Amino acid sequence: MDLPALCAVCVFILVQSGVNTTAEIRRHSLWWKPSANFCRDLLGVRRTSRKKRTRARHGPPTWAMMDPGGAGCLQTHLFWHEWGTKPKPVRNDYDCYIQPWGESLAMRIALFSDVYKPVTNGVVHHVAMLKHYLETWGEQVWLFVPGSSQQPDDEPNVIRIPGIPIADTGYHLSIAVDHRSRELLQQMDVIHVHHPFVSGSFGLFFSNRYNIPLVFTNHTRYDLYVKQYLPLLPSALSETALQAYFQIFSQRCAALIAPSESMAEVMRGWGVEGRIVVIPNGIDLDRFENPTCQVNRSQLGIPEDAVVAIYVGRMSGEKSVDRLLRLYRYLVQEEQESHLLLVGSGPELDDYRALAQKLGITDRVTFTGAVPYDEIPCYLKLSDFFVSASVTEVHPLSFIEAAACRLPALGIRSPGVNDLIRNGETGFIAEDNDLSFGLRFLTLVRDGDLRRRMGEAAYAFSRGLSAHNNARRVLQLYQELQ
Repeated sequence: MDLPALCAVCVFILVQSGVNTTAEIRRHSLWWKPSANFCRDLLGVRRTSRKKRTRARHGPPTWAMMDPGGAGCLQTHLFWHEWGTKPKPVRNDYDCYIQPWGESLAMRIALFSDVYKPVTNGVVHHVAMLKHYLETWGEQVWLFVPGSSQQPDDEPNVIRIPGIPIADTGYHLSIAVDHRSRELLQQMDVIHVHHPFVSGSFGLFFSNRYNIPLVFTNHTRYDLYVKQYLPLLPSALSETALQAYFQIFSQRCAALIAPSESMAEVMRGWGVEGRIVVIPNGIDLDRFENPTCQVNRSQLGIPEDAVVAIYVGRMSGEKSVDRLLRLYRYLVQEEQESHLLLVGSGPELDDYRALAQKLGITDRVTFTGAVPYDEIPCYLKLSDFFVSASVTEVHPLSFIEAAACRLPALGIRSPGVNDLIRNGETGFIAEDNDLSFGLRFLTLVRDGDLRRRMGEAAYAFSRGLSAHNNARRVLQLYQELQ
């Protein structure tokens, strides 16, 4: 079931992005048909008989590489040299520098993600903070991400794997890693992937090829995303394909990181086998406690005396913003004090604006569109509580960011949300029905003292969810795998 699973996942990624796959491939003149052996190697199903690389920190064999197949071929030929010699420092077109073995105890870490800046989402922020802290502590970190080589980067060691742009989503579909990237990857101490399919397949391939420990962090409810974006696909088929892929993928991971206990249980339900480590996500707490930007209600057309309920996140189907708007239509008939502030952009933003107009609530709802991440704390600071109707979250940073700004939160009972709201203390967890959600929304609107008490409790709770703590625990896990 491994190859059908991989095919189903690729279809899911393309359909999610709304791309005309055939047209995009033709436009880029990139026709490529993988062989069965390539797919088996990618998933680690067929292991090569070559001698395994010794992962000693000092005195390993040196490497020389060539690629007879060109940029589109992933077959690498390795030549062994005498023990005890040190490879020369590697410099390549990416201005990356590898310190020679024995000259530094810094770990060499390869991060893989499907997307990175300038795209703004929770995974991008998480990866950026992890990379920042690891580099601050003296580790050598490279981030590999599908993209365009022409895209400028304002930070070192970000390597864009050439790929096909998927419409205007900011995502790219890559099928091969270039020669210099492979030279770099074979010298890593650990490979850490943040998506299991596109970039995760590259990480899996090189981990298996060079015998490097592979770590995977799960950020997404893939089971629910498949149902959202492939509604015509029978549930039994999508679940079987997902379980087949994750079972094989997880068996080849040295460790899998779940951001919460409830998400760890979900992953086990996918057929994940192997060591699951719970490491909560975190944010830069200081940025949200002391924002430097200035945004006020009058600039947004919000009454100064309104009780502002804020949502921050992607404007797309899996976030259930349409459900939130429909619920709010009934709530505005019960009270005249609240205002709904929706911060963020996404493929369905225009549809949600049209829906608000159709529901007749445009005077009580404000859409900001895309907002720079550095300005998010300012929008949270002018609000009174955080609200979300999504049930597809894993360990949403937006809830932690709101708590760091002393905002109570209202969410719907589901894995991820349950881990970030202490019901009745830092906010409310509603049952998955309109009545439960609506009653708790009205309670937060009408009781200012309750909001303040819950906000202070939420702030105290957020102190343990820093990006610094997350990165420190991840680094400890890397060290355990050596």
